[in-house]
Amino acid sequence: MVVFIGCDPDTNATGIAMFSAVLQRWWLFSAEVPPYDIEDRLRFMTTSLTIPADNLPLVLLLTKGDPVVTAVEWPMIYPRLKARPNDILSLATVAGMAMAKLPCSVRSFLPRPQTWKGTVPKEIAQKRYLAESGLSLKSPEFASIKPKFRTHVVDAIGLALWARKTYA
Repeated sequence: MVVFIGCDPDTNATGIAMFSAVLQRWWLFSAEVPPYDIEDRLRFMTTSLTIPADNLPLVLLLTKGDPVVTAVEWPMIYPRLKARPNDILSLATVAGMAMAKLPCSVRSFLPRPQTWKGTVPKEIAQKRYLAESGLSLKSPEFASIKPKFRTHVVDAIGLALWARKTYA
């Protein structure tokens, strides 16, 4: 069986979800990214993303060394939205750093938002991810996640679920 990791990068907080198909268990993390200059942000991301990566050997031990599939959302520029180009570049940097830092032994995906979640409104999509995962925002797995960062973790769950379907 496989461990699936979903990562929803953001310039403020990055959500990370790991799912073990063997144990049928979720591990959830968020890496807070303060709005400092880019070098401080990269340093902070590296330190924060080390937390789940350090936990991965335990996860792999529990799952008997199962392979890992990783999906990190790749940012996209939407012409109708007025995102600043530097914000998109910062977000792409965070996504690239997450992809480089998170472990993968089988397959890595960098899906664009429309590829993995389509055009369903966020509130509806997130309810579906939670239902499919068997989790809720009151689940013990969310206890250590700050409420303002939970939306990124729920999207990370969606990415892990998407990776699981895509890899199958």
